[in-house]
Amino acid sequence: MGNIHSGNPQCPSSHPIRTQVNNNLVCYTLTAFCASVNPTWYDSARGLYCPGVTTTTTTTTTVAPTTTTTTATPEKTTPTNPNVTVSPVSTTTAVQLQDSTATTVSPVSTTTAVQLQDSTATTVAPIDPGSSEVIIGGAPISVKTVVDSQSGTATVIAGEVSASITGDQSSKASDGETNASLAFEAGAQVTLTATGFQSESEVEVVIYSQPRNLGRLNVDADGNLIAQVILPNDLEGGNHTLVLSGIDAQKRPMQVKFGLIVYGNESFIPGWLWLTLAGLVVLLCFSLGLNLKLRNRPKGERWVRP
Repeated sequence: MGNIHSGNPQCPSSHPIRTQVNNNLVCYTLTAFCASVNPTWYDSARGLYCPGVTTTTTTTTTVAPTTTTTTATPEKTTPTNPNVTVSPVSTTTAVQLQDSTATTVSPVSTTTAVQLQDSTATTVAPIDPGSSEVIIGGAPISVKTVVDSQSGTATVIAGEVSASITGDQSSKASDGETNASLAFEAGAQVTLTATGFQSESEVEVVIYSQPRNLGRLNVDADGNLIAQVILPNDLEGGNHTLVLSGIDAQKRPMQVKFGLIVYGNESFIPGWLWLTLAGLVVLLCFSLGLNLKLRNRPKGERWVRP
């Protein structure tokens, strides 16, 4: 992730790498750009290289009284992420020969053309209902999940990162095989809180398996996030994964996942309806029993109310 600027301003020295994303200029640090966009990128003119990158130069050497031309084919670098577009990089290298002869160097141009990913089209590995996961820089880290059944809140803790999810109590479903705090009805309002994301950054919320973007949330200046999202009313019932995507305090890509059970409108039966049906069954049984007792009393016996 990088800082997004409208228009075409210059990037600050702390974020020297810039590229165009959806008509916005995105400025990256070298570490963030190499980690999340193109690990084979380099700019020798500015002395910027991703770790492990080597370059090949093309030189033309002129020596009096004879002329010697040396041509080297530059190595082709293929980005490991084919879904990223990077602005063309042109480098010019000056070479000094040991015999003090004049040297003419032709510039070497390297262009990498890729396409930026749409986060809603990204495939995310699902997790089991009632579980959670935190991924930083592409690697999962150890987490602890705490469930408060009274408040209906599930919290995931991973070092300095923590996040919680709380459902609307009036619409939350229950399930004997999972934590009640991670089972919701389609259309329910969900409260999300988090710490550990980059301050004043954006966090995108998407629910899978069929990706549905629930919006972009703003992190405050202290790195805290408190917001509410609404699950789609037409969300299909079953297992789903809610994903919060952003960058951490070190500007590394970070994802926080919650495994949910969602009851679609076609299959969800709210608790109040179960109670109503149970009451009707009890009343019916009482009425049938009373009627049977009256039918079986001896002839001529009067029924006296107790």
